[in-house]
Amino acid sequence: MIVTVIICQACVVQAAPLVAELPWKKWKQSKKLSVSSRISTIDKLTEIKATALVNSSLSGFLLFLQDVNKTPTWLTYASSSKVVKHLSATEHIFTVDFSAVWPLKSRHLQLHSHY
Repeated sequence: MIVTVIICQACVVQAAPLVAELPWKKWKQSKKLSVSSRISTIDKLTEIKATALVNSSLSGFLLFLQDVNKTPTWLTYASSSKVVKHLSATEHIFTVDFSAVWPLKSRHLQLHSHY
């Protein structure tokens, strides 16, 4: 059994920072999960960083990361997910569409995954 740490950073648009980045603010934390956020250097965006500690084999963990099409089965409010571009065997860009109930708006998230 391999203990794997997942670190995910998400921002709707990725760009090189023009100014110093702000520090992360913890939103929620438990023994195995931590979620932080900060204001992005890009107007009106918030960056989110999630870290999880899971028990998994390395191959099971990699299969989980690579199976983008199944994201809506385990991510709350995700309505669809697809790979936009394969950059290499271990790096790709994918999108996730989130549905929302009124009064919230649906959201579109683009992630750059490298493992």
